[in-house]
Amino acid sequence: MSPAKLVVLKFGSSVLRSETDLPAVADEIRRHVDEGSHVVAVVSAIGRSTEELIHKAHSLGHRVGHALEHTTPAAVAPAEAAFAALLSTGEATSAALVGLALDNVGVPFTVLCAGRVGPFTRGPQLDAQPHAFGAGRVRRALALRPVAILPGFVGRDSEGHHSLLGRGGSDLTALFVAHSLGADRCRLLKDVDGIYEHDPATRGRRAPRRYVSLDWAGALRLDDCILQQKASQFAYRHRLPFEVGSCGGGSGTYVGAASTRLAGTRPGGTSARPAPIATTTTATATPTAARATATTTATGASAPGAAEGGCAS
Repeated sequence: MSPAKLVVLKFGSSVLRSETDLPAVADEIRRHVDEGSHVVAVVSAIGRSTEELIHKAHSLGHRVGHALEHTTPAAVAPAEAAFAALLSTGEATSAALVGLALDNVGVPFTVLCAGRVGPFTRGPQLDAQPHAFGAGRVRRALALRPVAILPGFVGRDSEGHHSLLGRGGSDLTALFVAHSLGADRCRLLKDVDGIYEHDPATRGRRAPRRYVSLDWAGALRLDDCILQQKASQFAYRHRLPFEVGSCGGGSGTYVGAASTRLAGTRPGGTSARPAPIATTTTATATPTAARATATTTATGASAPGAAEGGCAS
């Protein structure tokens, strides 16, 4: 009997908008299990949970984390570690609730935490870089039950303190976990079925076309609202293919060693030439490429300190 395929699924806050979305998330995971796969589900906090936690910290007069990417890699500040611990409760709650939803549909699962398996991080406490992962523990958990649930966005540093992976960090969690485990497939689940030329919710513009495929350089030009820049850079460096799509098994957008192609065009054809991703600056195929304004979400920006970038993830 051939071993089960390993699939990493990332459920962002645009999919986990409220507790009422939990059954749909459980059904998506169950669909992959029924197909014979083992699943690592990386989950974001539900809805605006992160913004509410940030507001609680700010109500006490603490402005730490107001801009998560502007922290320093100096010795851990107690307030930063406490802030990271506070925000991690959003993802921990989400992971536990997804587990309970899976139990309702009869799917065995294990809820894991960063303290046991990572990602283990280094660098700024609120914008850390993952560098190690307990892949062996995850594989042992999957050998017992077909689903492992892991909170996204959070990690632990070398001293055991809570750390955060920066805005939109659940994308990076999913890609890092997929790379560490050698997963067969990694899919970032959003509220629309892929990456589009521009925001499908923008009024007064023609309906955008979906990208069927996008190369890694193209992914580097995406805005943080679609895919965290650190996540794009990680995939670029490691040549890690992944998908962006919605629940239900639609094709979505494939990102990897493929030519950029829009829906409705033929591979290598010239009858409907793909338009470049909308951008306001010149982009290059490097990890510091300029960001595009294409988007996969219909929601707008939220609080400046939002852990998932103020955009649906």
